[in-house]
Amino acid sequence: MQRASRQILLLVVAAVALGGCGHKSGPKEPAQAGSVSESANDGRFKDPKHKFAIEYPQPWSERKPTGPDDVVSLKRDDAKGEIAIAVPKLPPHIPGMIPLPSVEKGYVDDVKKRMKNVKELESQPVKIAGAFGRRFVIEGDENGAKKKLAVLAIVKGDTLYIMTAECPESEFEETRGVFEQIARSWKWMD
Repeated sequence: MQRASRQILLLVVAAVALGGCGHKSGPKEPAQAGSVSESANDGRFKDPKHKFAIEYPQPWSERKPTGPDDVVSLKRDDAKGEIAIAVPKLPPHIPGMIPLPSVEKGYVDDVKKRMKNVKELESQPVKIAGAFGRRFVIEGDENGAKKKLAVLAIVKGDTLYIMTAECPESEFEETRGVFEQIARSWKWMD
């Protein structure tokens, strides 16, 4: 029985890792139904469908999401970066069991498909509004430019939330500050 349990666990880990969760990996689509702002670009975003709310500072504003799983995309301006929150569809897995280290590995592997010289600079477990999460930082080269990404993967129940800040390396500290501010504002609506 113990061997069967380990095999199931390995299959789940492999499924999540192969599924990946790379931001900007799909075609552009509109936000999923149920995502609403209190009012246009007032610094508050609520998603009743996925049961979370965040606050973001000015001059950041909501824009059309850039990925199929994105529920909100925030930009300061086109040249300086983007912060997005996605709720990806997951491959088959044991309900309630989403291994964050495997999600992290899958995300980094997805970034390696579109960037060169990818390095993971930081990685640590965190708690966001009482839910378990994993925060990590990646850097790489894309189209001849150095970029950095701050990523926060959060698991609540059987749902995975991925918040990503992506920007040119020169804008990273300022963008990361906003990313951390949004993470601190995260609230659950249940």
